[in-house]
Amino acid sequence: SMKIENVAGDVSLQALSGAIEICRIAGNASMHDIGPLVLEQVSGDISLRNISSLKAGKISSDFTLRGCSGDCIIEAVGSDASIRDVAGQVVIPTIGSDLYLRKADGGIDVSAGADVVLFVDPHAGLQYRVTAGDDLLLRLPPEASALLHLNGGSPDSIRIDFPGVDPAAEQSASMDVTLGN
Repeated sequence: SMKIENVAGDVSLQALSGAIEICRIAGNASMHDIGPLVLEQVSGDISLRNISSLKAGKISSDFTLRGCSGDCIIEAVGSDASIRDVAGQVVIPTIGSDLYLRKADGGIDVSAGADVVLFVDPHAGLQYRVTAGDDLLLRLPPEASALLHLNGGSPDSIRIDFPGVDPAAEQSASMDVTLGN
């Protein structure tokens, strides 16, 4: 295992299987093929690939993750977040701008200040809470069974385009949609 108190510039780590804890990174970070990762504060962009798990405080700029065999839990991302292939849950209460999330096998609890693009295959018993400041694009498999509770600023802000789903004749700013069973 490794603990680093302060990195004044950029950091690049690879092929480390033990636990890694970094308190502060003033620049950008690039890490791949590493064990469990704990970050307190990253001032620049961060790019992660093939990690065991992530628990992070504040990431001030962009965040990219490709492949996580555990949970991805981050307190805040200051700008865009792009996440793909997480075996556990994804929890990010604050994302400053856009979120792209594809394939998370655990629950999802995220809130983005702008657009959200979400590709998900829902699993029974899990909850998926997604808040988008602007547009939300949700892609589900054709055979998905899910109850969607949609809230928008006005009746015109909710548009449903799922094959075989006919939304209620009267649109409102809040709507429940049942897909499948």
